[in-house]
Amino acid sequence: MKRIPVVMLAAAGAVSTFAFADTVYYYVPPTVTYVEPAPTVTYIEPAPTVTYVEPAPIATQPSIIVTAPRDADEDYLINSGVADTIASDPSIRGHVETQAYRNTVTLGGRVTTPGMVDRVERGAKSVDGVRDVENFVRPVVGGS
Repeated sequence: MKRIPVVMLAAAGAVSTFAFADTVYYYVPPTVTYVEPAPTVTYIEPAPTVTYVEPAPIATQPSIIVTAPRDADEDYLINSGVADTIASDPSIRGHVETQAYRNTVTLGGRVTTPGMVDRVERGAKSVDGVRDVENFVRPVVGGS
């Protein structure tokens, strides 16, 4: 018998709670738990930037051509040619000096006849490279 009054008391207490309460709250434990994952942050290191700078063009200069002074070499050849031409002519007798400067030949000295003066000048003009001849050769009249 003791049991009945306890059960009755529990039932009466349950009924009386609804009668006195305006709002009834029930706690229902959740059955599904959702955990939002933390956002994934992935760091991708940027590729190294390679900047190619084309080298400046190398300044090229025209090749250097070294020549001796034109007048010295050419005048030497002209002077040698005139002296050889006059010396190899058997009809010219006397003493003749030659000098060449910038393709102009200067003749000086003495020969035995006036005709030899013209032959000396013609011999000098026949050499390649001679532009002009200054003839200061004088005949020695009467010979020596």
